[in-house]
Amino acid sequence: MDGPSVSSVKWKMPRRHFQSCVLPVVPAVFLPMIYAFVYVKLIDFGIITAKQIAGFSGSPVMYAAVLGGIVITLVWIAAYAVRSMRYIKRFRECGGKLCFVCDYDLSDGQRRCPECGALWEPEKLGKNWRKFLD
Repeated sequence: MDGPSVSSVKWKMPRRHFQSCVLPVVPAVFLPMIYAFVYVKLIDFGIITAKQIAGFSGSPVMYAAVLGGIVITLVWIAAYAVRSMRYIKRFRECGGKLCFVCDYDLSDGQRRCPECGALWEPEKLGKNWRKFLD
């Protein structure tokens, strides 16, 4: 028997799935640092004072920075949600039979993925995807 068997395939999360899980977190993690950097630079250039930052005095620059960050975060989350919904729709359309390694559609009952060569048992394939998506 040539190619990997079901038991020899390592169940690592493919890179694209890892990115889709991590990317929405990036703005939430880095936005406070970006705000702090922007505020320090605005103080350095004399556009605002430290007193304005501490009191949030209503400076248009501060409102623009905060609202800009909120908009960027919401757009990022919306893009992630749309991407996730498309992926789940594609998964449901093919009956849960996507190759776990390369996302090739295996709905025609193939045991070996023509794209990457991985060998799959159709019964176990859907269960593995459901574990990942749930």
